[in-house]
Amino acid sequence: MKYRPLFFIFSLSLILISVFSIIKWGFVPSVDFAGGTVWEIKLKDTVNKSQIEKIYLDQEISLTSISTNGNSYLIKSETISPEIKANIENSIKKIDPNYQEQKFESLGPSLGKELIIKTVFAIILSSISLLFFIARPTPLF
Repeated sequence: MKYRPLFFIFSLSLILISVFSIIKWGFVPSVDFAGGTVWEIKLKDTVNKSQIEKIYLDQEISLTSISTNGNSYLIKSETISPEIKANIENSIKKIDPNYQEQKFESLGPSLGKELIIKTVFAIILSSISLLFFIARPTPLF
């Protein structure tokens, strides 16, 4: 009971610092929020990331990230058309003719916008709930 105001002020200050940081510097939304393509491929041998980056740059496609796990690659980029995907596949086949496509997903920006709105609403609701929980006059338990 005696430290309740201290915890309330601490929680409120963390929330305000977080909101200020997001407003001032923003954040880079992932493919799930902004729309784009997620492509997971498996190659026979481990390949340097720069080779995959070059393939995308040759097609003038901007990459968000390339993650590796052994000889598996998770490539996140802007949305690509079926024609560009075919061109990229041909370039990958030059590196490894027996590559395997594990997953290919394209998300539109409208889905991303809806997800951002729901996420912001959830963050605001949980922050307000946390403050009310800490600020209540009597303990629940």
